[in-house]
Amino acid sequence: MAHLRHRFTEFYTNQQVMIISALAGLVGIALLYVSSCNFWGGHQTWQIFVRTLGSLIFVSVSVNLLWQLFGKRVFLDEILEKAEISKEIKSAGIIAITNSFQSPTLDWAKYFKSVRKLDIFFAYGRTWRHTHEKELQDFVRRGGRLRVVLPDPENNEVVEGLSSRFNYKRDETQKQLREAKEFFESLHGAEGADGNVSIWYFLRTPLFSFYRFDDTAILALYSHQKSRVQIPTLVCETGGTLYEFLYTEFNSFIEKDGTARQVFPNK
Repeated sequence: MAHLRHRFTEFYTNQQVMIISALAGLVGIALLYVSSCNFWGGHQTWQIFVRTLGSLIFVSVSVNLLWQLFGKRVFLDEILEKAEISKEIKSAGIIAITNSFQSPTLDWAKYFKSVRKLDIFFAYGRTWRHTHEKELQDFVRRGGRLRVVLPDPENNEVVEGLSSRFNYKRDETQKQLREAKEFFESLHGAEGADGNVSIWYFLRTPLFSFYRFDDTAILALYSHQKSRVQIPTLVCETGGTLYEFLYTEFNSFIEKDGTARQVFPNK
């Protein structure tokens, strides 16, 4: 019923617009016709005024009719479409989207400054680890809780999948994964470390990577190209569907009978 009522209202509005426009258009045409007659004599000023007025009315009516029947609806549809997209982005909790993992939009210093609980899920993150080594050390020293999930270097399927993705030989892939584990273990054993570090091996090939800094999560995609390219990255916050998905994903890895096995500290 609501749809039919809307269609009737739209039809009625169109009819009203066309009738009013037609009448105004006739007035404009009439004025143009009158201005072209020969009875003006010495009143050329008035003749020019009537001709100008007729032209203005006719052009204005034509433009308005086109806007009412076509332009306004296209504009309104675009506004509604963007509003719907904005609503979906807000629902997902997305607060930033970048086209590069090195984008200045990703203020890592800000994320590290006050974080208390940090969850990391990536392949090995060699560049990221060394870039933020000092921040990670400070985080653990001040009592932060660090949980890391890495791909299992002893799982043949996982190693083969990552070797193919990163164009590495099998031995190099395993070396990178083991170095990542040793790096995070060293944070736990560093002088003055008062935090809690735990590491799991993921039993599947990762499809993306992410970092959760308390109420903020950063999701990075993987490229399927052989060459290095910029990686789209999304930043989301708690309360959104994307954040909740990542939060649930991580917990599903490390829960009992999950898809990851704990390797540090040894149980």
